[in-house]
Amino acid sequence: MTKAAEVSPVKVERTKEEKIEAMIMFAEGDKEYALKSILEHLEGMKYQAERSITELNCRMEAIKKRAENEDEGEGEDKTSIEDYYSWAINEVENGYRNMDFSKAIGNTARFTAAREKGRVIKKMVSETL
Repeated sequence: MTKAAEVSPVKVERTKEEKIEAMIMFAEGDKEYALKSILEHLEGMKYQAERSITELNCRMEAIKKRAENEDEGEGEDKTSIEDYYSWAINEVENGYRNMDFSKAIGNTARFTAAREKGRVIKKMVSETL
């Protein structure tokens, strides 16, 4: 027999109050985790939006520069205004896709469930005391 098999788990009896306190603590932890997920998702969306704006500004400047020197081109760069414009639109589309809006549904559901679980537990406690 191994040492792990020789050690029997110790069962700790908890009082009703300790069980209720643990349930409330876990519910609050679930709510905090869900809120953290929401904020992290929004932070990621903010970053993506800022990145898209930076890219748009670069494309706009390139279009302005190309419009001033449309006939000449600059060195080897013969990129057309239409190309810059389509790249700008593509950047916005990609940024929008990368925001992962479906994640918002899951985050909202988890937060709502955690909040309601905490409310139900607290209501049960207040009714039993």
